[in-house]
Formats: sequence, C-alpha cells, structure tokens
Amino acid sequence: MTKARPARAVVVGTGSGSQLFTTARAGRRRFRVVALCDPNPARIAHHQRLLGQAGKPQAAAWRPGDFERRLRTEGIDEAVATTVDAQHDTYIVPALEAGCRVVTEKPMTTDAARCRTILRTVEVTGGDLAVAFNYRYNPVHTRARLDHGPPPTSPCTPGPEAS
Repeated sequence: MTKARPARAVVVGTGSGSQLFTTARAGRRRFRVVALCDPNPARIAHHQRLLGQAGKPQAAAWRPGDFERRLRTEGIDEAVATTVDAQHDTYIVPALEAGCRVVTEKPMTTDAARCRTILRTVEVTGGDLAVAFNYRYNPVHTRARLDHGPPPTSPCTPGPEAS
C-alpha cells in the first residue's frame, strides 16, 4: 500500500485571520503548506514562524503578481484565499482554473458580479470551493466563551425561551 503524498497548499494573504488556516494545515499530515503569498514580508515571516513551531519546513514566499504562474508550475493542490475580501476572486478564479481545491473565508467576495464570476468558474471547471466561517472557532472567541459563557441573545436572535 503506497502512502499518498500530502496535499501541497498555498496560503494567500497572511494577515491575522489566516493564522488559523496556516496552523490547521501545518498540524495535519495530509497537508503541507509549501507557499505563502502576500505583499508584506513581515506577515510572511510570522507565518514561517508558525510553520516552524509546528515542526514544518519553511514555505516559499510568493509575491501576489507571481501567483498564477507559480500556481501552475509548482504543483499546488489547494489554495487558501484569506486576502482582503474584495480580492478573493483574484485568487479563487485562477486557482480553480489550475485545478486546485480552494478554501476561502467568509464572505466569499464583496459584490454580485464577482460572485457570479466565481460561481461560473466553479461550474465550468467542476472545481471544489469551500467558504469557511472561521471566526466561530477563533481561539480568542473560544476563550471568551469558556471564561464568560455564550454571548447574550439579541432582539434579532431568539433566546432559548423561544423554543
């Protein structure tokens, strides 16, 4: 029985919200973060430290302008788009066209035209796109829930008495 190689992943956008995606992939044997794509070298360096803390090798640092070319030449299986919301489509569409599985954070994009473009690309390529709702499990929110209990209900959300 041969062992499948880990899926090669690129994390695009290395701001604070993407740390969850980097550490989650670094902690699983079936993934290997092989590239980080961001215009900010300091943010990439922080994610390199996260990979190192997980005992994983450093990832290649990609500039955003090189994304499409490197995506096609470096055997990427999965792209995680965690850039500014209005830029998600800039990375989702070429990743789907290159045959990658794509994970992005909520919201998928910021307007109907971009949404149609993404959905059309999924349809044409038969690609796999997942939109993650990552803040529910953000460590800060989890800690607050453990320390203080669930958030109070709002007038828009019925409480337990409405059941």
